[in-house]
Amino acid sequence: VDISQEAVDMVNKNIALNNAGSVMKAECADVFDLLKKYEAGGEKFDVIILDPPAFTKSAKLIQKAYGGYKEINLRAMRLLNAGGILVTCSCSAYFDENTFYSMVTHAALDSHRRVQVLEKRGAGPDHPLLLGYPKSEYLKCAICRVM
Repeated sequence: VDISQEAVDMVNKNIALNNAGSVMKAECADVFDLLKKYEAGGEKFDVIILDPPAFTKSAKLIQKAYGGYKEINLRAMRLLNAGGILVTCSCSAYFDENTFYSMVTHAALDSHRRVQVLEKRGAGPDHPLLLGYPKSEYLKCAICRVM
């Protein structure tokens, strides 16, 4: 799901090139609206990957960002089959690791699902961390099993 039709078109080309149309789909939509629609329709998934753009570029907007991240994670957790995998990410420098995992925990509690963090990830070799500059540790990723 992406709000950009251009991005969805690129994904659809890759799906076609890899003959993956039976197991993958791309859709141009607002993720908040689409997750609500899927939930109302009783849709279920085995894997959901959440990699939204930064919900805040300012420390002043952390609470609003927290709410946005929590909502999409909570809805994704509800949409997963038991034992499904949620890959959830944040690329906001103002949303530190403790806040990120607090949000995942609160989303799990509010979704009434048990969640195991299988793996914690961050920046890869192409995004080195600059010691003494905490904002360089802006990429956070959790690979979770949702029971």
